[in-house]
Amino acid sequence: ATAQTSSSSTKDFPPHAKILEGFTKVVSKANITPMYTLYQRKKDAQMYAELPRTYASKKYYIALTVASGETYAGLQGNDMYVYWRRYNKRIALMQPQMDKRASGDKGAASSVKRLFTDRLLVDLPIVTIGPGGGPVIDMDALFVTNASRFFGSAGSVSSSARLGVFSIATAKAFKSNIEVAFEVPSSRGNLKKLHYSVSEIPASTGYKPRVADQRVGFFTTSYSDLAKYNDRETRVRYINRWKIEKADSKLKISPPKSPLVFYIEHTTPIRYRRWVKDGILAWNKAFENIGISDAIEVYYQDLASGAHMDKDPEDVNYNFVRWL
Repeated sequence: ATAQTSSSSTKDFPPHAKILEGFTKVVSKANITPMYTLYQRKKDAQMYAELPRTYASKKYYIALTVASGETYAGLQGNDMYVYWRRYNKRIALMQPQMDKRASGDKGAASSVKRLFTDRLLVDLPIVTIGPGGGPVIDMDALFVTNASRFFGSAGSVSSSARLGVFSIATAKAFKSNIEVAFEVPSSRGNLKKLHYSVSEIPASTGYKPRVADQRVGFFTTSYSDLAKYNDRETRVRYINRWKIEKADSKLKISPPKSPLVFYIEHTTPIRYRRWVKDGILAWNKAFENIGISDAIEVYYQDLASGAHMDKDPEDVNYNFVRWL
């Protein structure tokens, strides 16, 4: 089989209407075209997703969270940068090789490309072709059967889960992301919720990476530049930081174009919420030193009033402070 980027004729697959008979389309927000169109059949926890026709030109980010069923449930674990690649009547979720690169020297860059290649995470049969011309895939096969490919040992599920003993916990489809979670029995039998937050990576945001200074402690994103000859320079590190800018660059102190918004999860005891909020807002003093006022905003998620209860803490679009 060879990689393909164009859609085959719908005649090569079963009719879309027949395959999705008995399924309900997931509508999470009115008047939008979702990133993926989700369909679910709750009676047997079956979920399908129709990818866009232009899926081959898209890059996606997957944030993975064990949302319940273990001691540190709720903390985001692994994350992945992926893309789809089609092979005849199958489609593969690929992970690009990002750790080894070569700058400057074209010969070295060619060698690195040949030696260090992309990785196939999961491949699936294309179930049918959707009305929009994109392939339809089985999300149960992707995220339940192959959970360990994403979560590692934390995604080890029992053989019962592979036989259909699981349920759909979350199914939401938005313009630039989907939120999908399944409650599955682990290999030890206890129920565990596995949450996948899949979002489209924009082509360009104007963000400029900043090289890390090893003398200062930062969380970093790094790769090896094999075109460099000094071992101390081979590993290139960039700090993980916020993209926050002044609304008016002419002012000495300006509010931000877009503030950093945090939500305190409703599980946080009420008697502690004020202090958690004050602790987060204390960081505003640091931002004022670089000329940005009120850089951070904090809101409470509240079960009694329903405030912000529509937001999933695992959703990559939101910053949540969780109580563990």
